Amino acid sequence: MKESIHILEYRRKYKNNRDKFINHINYICDVFDIENKMKDKYVAEFDKMGEKIIENIIEVEKLNNEINELNYNSERLRQNIISDNNIDIKDKVLKHPNKDVVLNELWKGGFVGNDMYEILKDMMWNERRSRVRESQPKYELPKWM
Repeated sequence: MKESIHILEYRRKYKNNRDKFINHINYICDVFDIENKMKDKYVAEFDKMGEKIIENIIEVEKLNNEINELNYNSERLRQNIISDNNIDIKDKVLKHPNKDVVLNELWKGGFVGNDMYEILKDMMWNERRSRVRESQPKYELPKWM
């Protein structure tokens, strides 16, 4: 598996922290006359902890990927309800007497995406404009023209 940017970033930070840790250990060992064996022991322990952290980060990333996949599948269930029942949303919404409310509820519930919502809103607006034009009286030119 290719490592994500988070893991690579942690590895970079870990390397910097390890270098700082070694520098501090060297300083402490020089000031207090501590043997090199002890220094190597602490550096090895620091490395073990760093590797354990990286393993945990990888595990967390795998779990996050699984959670995202489950969330995606749960969102797809909403659309599957519509497709499995062969519902023509456009037809049903445009023929419904309370189409604006129905469309808003479908959109809020996640059954209709943003694109479909905008298309249906435009269709309802255009239908409204044509009805308004039809209901207006025809303008006739004056007889003298």
